Order: sequence, then structure tokens, then C-alpha cells
Amino acid sequence: MLKLLRTALFASLTALGTYVAVPLPYVVFGEVHLPNAMTAWSFGALSTGLYTTSAQAMALGAAGTFLSPVGAFVAQAAYLILGLAGVPVFADGGGLAYLQSPSFPFLITFPFAAWLIARLAPHGGVARRWKALMAGQLLVLGVGTLFEILGAGHLGVPAAWGAHAWPASQTLLGLMLAMAPFALLGGIGDFFTALFTPSQPATPPVRESLPAPTPAPERIPTMPIPPQRQLPGPPERIKLGEAPQRQKAIEGPPPRVSLPKQPPEA
Repeated sequence: MLKLLRTALFASLTALGTYVAVPLPYVVFGEVHLPNAMTAWSFGALSTGLYTTSAQAMALGAAGTFLSPVGAFVAQAAYLILGLAGVPVFADGGGLAYLQSPSFPFLITFPFAAWLIARLAPHGGVARRWKALMAGQLLVLGVGTLFEILGAGHLGVPAAWGAHAWPASQTLLGLMLAMAPFALLGGIGDFFTALFTPSQPATPPVRESLPAPTPAPERIPTMPIPPQRQLPGPPERIKLGEAPQRQKAIEGPPPRVSLPKQPPEA
């Protein structure tokens, strides 16, 4: 609920910024193409002074600074839906007829610029927030200038691109100064947020667990294999008639038996 209220608040601030005129400085070398420019000092082709513009750019920067990327996008999208629905929140009124207005390409970029600002500078310090704010403003100016070139049919004429980009580039100095307070406020908010947020103990880094070594396969004791006894070959065949002689040859002569000698008779 709180997020919804904050989103509605910044959508309302963007709508109110249409009717608020803010003076911003400029420094231009050449002819000045700025709304309601008041030259305070000039030297040759160099001139400086103030010009007035609506506070929509500041509301856009505030939405990107204090909302989340999604919340900033939704806030600016709600602002565009209100204007197209007929609520007079644009510089020249509202309604679907505003789609043909030359300034509508600048407005259609608001949700994307707010998302970019919130996305690039979450708790990034003053310098980073200021760069993010300028990135969002440059996106709005770049897309708007591109649609101007397309509407004039000068996309294939590079020499005419500078004439379309020159008025938008003259607003950069004023936007740089206008975005500085929001970058500073965002940095201060980050400081107090970190100051009053209890610090959590740092968790030790998680070490990657190595796979457990696979156990060596259990060796099964083997019984020693006794040497194989050589089997006798097939019996030798004996021809008939040779058996007795071969048997004698095999058996050999009969052993001699020695009898004990008898003593001689007296």
C-alpha cells in the first residue's frame, strides 16, 4: 500500500510540474533557441542568461531517485495515461489528439528515463546518482530529437541533424545544475539509511565442497594355484613276440642273493 501511495505521489508531482516554471541558466555560443530566454551577458557570439522551462524534468529526476525502477516506470506511465485520458496534465491540455503533438515524443520517453535513472543509481553515491540522472535526461532529449528529425523527413540528410539537436543541447547546462540537488538528496538518504540500518555479521565465504574420494575396491585374497601335474602319456604299444624280451629289458637280470657262509666243520 505504501509503495502504491508513493507511486501516485510522484505521478502527481510530474503532472503538477507542467504548470510550474523554473528558471535555469544557459551558456550558448551562437544563436539562442530556448523558450523565454533572457540574455544577461553577451560577448560576440557567446551569450549567457536564464531561460524558463517546466518542472517536469525535476519531477522525472525525483521519481528515478526515490522510487524503485518498477515504481518509477509505473509513476510516469500513470502520468501519461492520465493525460491521454483527457486530464489536462500536458503543457497544451490532454486527450488522444496529443499523440500528434511535436512534444509528445519527449513525453513518451518519461517512463523509460525514470526506469533508467532508478536502475543505474541504487545506493551509488552522489556522483553516480548525478550521472544516472543525466543519462535519463539525455535519453529524453535524444529520443525527442530523433522523432523531430523523422517528422521533418531529414533522416537521410545528416547536415540537418545539427539544426534539430542544437536547441536541445542548449538546455544541458541548466539540466546539469537542476539534477544536482536530487543527486545530493539521494546520497544523503543513502548515508542515513546505512547509518541506522543494523549491520549484519559477514558470513564466511562458502567453500566449494570437493567430491569425496572413492574408496579403493576391496581386494579378494586368492588361493595359490598348485602346479599342474603332468599326466603320463598313452601306454606304449608292445608287439606280440617282443613282450618277454622287452619285459626282461625292462626288469633286468634277477638280483643275486648271497647266502651266509657256513663255517667249516672240524
